[in-house]
Amino acid sequence: MPDYKTYYVILNFNTTEKKLDFGDFQIISVKQGSEAKEWREKISCKVVPHHILIKEFPNYVMQRDDFSGFDRIYDSIRDLLLLFRLFKPGDIFFIDSLIEDEENGGRWIDLYNIGKPSASRYGFETNEIDKFNDFRRSIASSIGFRNKFFQFALEHFMAGVDKVFFYRIQGLGRIIDYVIALESLFLIDNKKYFLRGTIAERVSKFMKDNDAKVLVKKMYDERSNIVHGNYVNREGRAWEAKKQEMKTLMDKFEVLMRSILIKLFDYNFPAMEEVIEFMEGLYEPPREA
Repeated sequence: MPDYKTYYVILNFNTTEKKLDFGDFQIISVKQGSEAKEWREKISCKVVPHHILIKEFPNYVMQRDDFSGFDRIYDSIRDLLLLFRLFKPGDIFFIDSLIEDEENGGRWIDLYNIGKPSASRYGFETNEIDKFNDFRRSIASSIGFRNKFFQFALEHFMAGVDKVFFYRIQGLGRIIDYVIALESLFLIDNKKYFLRGTIAERVSKFMKDNDAKVLVKKMYDERSNIVHGNYVNREGRAWEAKKQEMKTLMDKFEVLMRSILIKLFDYNFPAMEEVIEFMEGLYEPPREA
């Protein structure tokens, strides 16, 4: 059974530490110049690396249905990225990667375009490591972390962060993905009417937070404006005013999205009917409406 070592370039990440040691993996800061050149040649990455994640997979066993040969490695790294993103707001990306067989020297390089420098950088320091490790243990042991009815929402949460976010017309795609994630959960009963009010009420009841109702309605409206092209020609002062409003809304929405997803892991629905029953129990529009 081979021992593999993986290296991932981390983008949009800040730390003052030379090394962050999490126990089962580490993140190192790369000094620019000759050290960065050596790492770039090692990984064959397209960008000049500033930070690199290193994680070992000893005695790796390929599963029978392993499509790539490294599915468990990819899934583990993807889970780790999800946990970093759920831990706190900020746009962290794992991009170009290298898998090494430490015994026979085999190398597998994966270069792909995901993530660009974002308006929201992800900062991390040594004093956060214990809190993060406690957080990921807690999430990984939650009864609903692998619930299949949450996976679509998690995928759109991840897709939203992958798009990065800029306060320009072209940089608002994250809002669409976040709202899709919420719709797939809180509108799973597939009713045809009063969707905006229903999703806002259900999120508010679920989080026991009345302010969430107002925020979700606003973001639902923003999603509608984006997909219907209402912002295509907005520019100048009109867009500057909207941009300032959007900054306030998005800061709150980022926090709310993570809080919702983390709380969902306390639930483990075995059937879709139970998800629907739960959501309708939170709120259902009056019949006379």
